[in-house]
Amino acid sequence: MKGRSRSASGWGEKLLCVFLSTEDAESIAGDLEENYRDLIPARGRLLARIWYWVQIIKAAGSAVSFRFAWNLSMLKTHLKLTW
Repeated sequence: MKGRSRSASGWGEKLLCVFLSTEDAESIAGDLEENYRDLIPARGRLLARIWYWVQIIKAAGSAVSFRFAWNLSMLKTHLKLTW
């Protein structure tokens, strides 16, 4: 594995782009990538990668939850105005 880079994964950023703006996804993925690289010497590549993906999933989940809550709030407002 000597030839492999110390990068976490481009897939994490791509996943975040599905749920967040490109700018936000790049920012979050960049911060997580920095933390991932810092974790490798202390915890090893496997645990650092697991940590990275848990954080990506949490961020994506938070974005979905926020979007759902926002849409529900907008629907309630729309129904109040129309009835």
